[in-house]
Amino acid sequence: MVNSSDGNPQRIHDRNDREMEERWEAAGRRHRAFGIVGVILALAIIGLIWYAYPALNRHELALGRFEGVQQVVDTLGDQMKTVDTKIGNWTSDQQNLRDQVAKLGHQMETRMQAVRKQARETSEELFHHVQAQIDTRMQGMQNRLAHLESASDTEQTQLASMQHELSQVRSEMAKQGEELNAVRHEIDQSGASHEQRLASLNELEQRDRHDVDSIAQKLAVQRVGFEVTKNHSQELAPGISLGITGTDVMYRRASGWMWVMPNRRTIWLRGRGAQEPLIFYGVRDGKRRELVITNVAKNSVTGYLLLPADGDAPPSAANQPMANLPTSGE
Repeated sequence: MVNSSDGNPQRIHDRNDREMEERWEAAGRRHRAFGIVGVILALAIIGLIWYAYPALNRHELALGRFEGVQQVVDTLGDQMKTVDTKIGNWTSDQQNLRDQVAKLGHQMETRMQAVRKQARETSEELFHHVQAQIDTRMQGMQNRLAHLESASDTEQTQLASMQHELSQVRSEMAKQGEELNAVRHEIDQSGASHEQRLASLNELEQRDRHDVDSIAQKLAVQRVGFEVTKNHSQELAPGISLGITGTDVMYRRASGWMWVMPNRRTIWLRGRGAQEPLIFYGVRDGKRRELVITNVAKNSVTGYLLLPADGDAPPSAANQPMANLPTSGE
C-alpha cells in the first residue's frame, strides 16, 4: 500500500528500489560465503583422501580395526550432500525472491497508476463543481442587476409622467386664467347678467388650483441621505431612528430595526434588500414615508429617507451620534 504520510510516489518507488538492492547484496554475500565454505570443505576431504588412501592400502588390517574412520568419511559425505541441498534450496529461494520482487514492482506500478488516475479525476470533478458554483452566483448577480436597473427606469418614468401632468395642468390653468379675464371683461361690459357665469368660472379655477396643489404636494418631498455603521443606530429625522444589526454583501441585504416616535413603534428589517422600499405612514398626519437602502457594505449600509415636504426639517446626518444598538431592540 502507498504510505499516506508521504505524498511523493517517486520517493516511495526509489525507497523500494534501495530496499530490493540491499536484499540482493545480502543474498549475494551469503551465496559467496556458502561457496567458499563448500570449496574449503571439498579441498579438505580431497586432501584427506589423498593423504589417507596409500596408508589404507598398506594397512588394510589396521583400517579394519579403526571402523570409526569410515564413519567419519560417511559423515563428511552426508555433510557434503546437506551443503549441496542447502545450496540448491538457496538457489530456489533466490528465484522465488526474484519472482516476488518482480510481482511487488508490478503491484506498485499498478497502484501508482490507480492513484494518479484517482487524483486526476478528483481534481477535474472539483474544478467543474467550483466552476458551476461561480456560474450560478454570476447569473444571480446579473439577474439582480437587471432588476435594479428596471426598477430605476420605472421610477424615472413615473416621475417624468407626474412632471408632464403638472405641466399640462399649469398650461390649462393659464388658458383658464385668460378665459377668466376675457369673461370678466365681458361681465364688465354686459353687467349683472354674467355674474352666474363668473361664479362658475371661479369655482372651476379653485378646483384646478386644488388639483395643482395636490400634484405639487405629491412631488414635494424631502430626501434625507444616510450611512449607518453595522451594530450602531442613527437618528435620520426627528422621531425616526435606524439601527443595523447584520449585512449580507453578496446578496445585498441588511437586517436591523427602525424606531418611530411618538408611539414608540418598532419596524423590523429582516433581510431587507437594496432598492426595496420600506413604506410606512405617520401616526399624526397619516402621510407616507419611505426608506430605501441603496448599497450594502461589509460594515455599513447607505440609502435615503423620503419625508413629506411640510414635515419637520431633519437634522444634518453629519451631526448625528453613532450609538451602540440596544440589545432589547427598543
